[in-house]
Amino acid sequence: KEGLTACESCPVGAACNTTEMAWTPDAMLGYYKLPNAEAEVWIIRACQPKDSCLGANKCGGQSDGIMCAECKDGYAKVGYGEDAGGRCVKCGDAAWNTMLIILAIVFYTIYIWVIVK
Repeated sequence: KEGLTACESCPVGAACNTTEMAWTPDAMLGYYKLPNAEAEVWIIRACQPKDSCLGANKCGGQSDGIMCAECKDGYAKVGYGEDAGGRCVKCGDAAWNTMLIILAIVFYTIYIWVIVK
């Protein structure tokens, strides 16, 4: 890095080009370089799941956004919390989902009617 009196080590998860004086590390496979207002310290974090980040802040599969933590349009993460796995899966057809909701309402209406009767 320019202006330093001593060498700095490359951050974990970074691919540093050691042939140039003024270097900016890039994220490696499985890592993401976070935006930093002060370019003095590079913040590189592991992605969850690791294969969602392809390196150089590129996202794999249907992942998108910072840390590849979001899904592209038409996709959503399944599960909750740590069990979610972080995978983006294709959303179901809207007509099919509407039909399932209507069937559930009809089923519970009949169920309540039978109990009250």
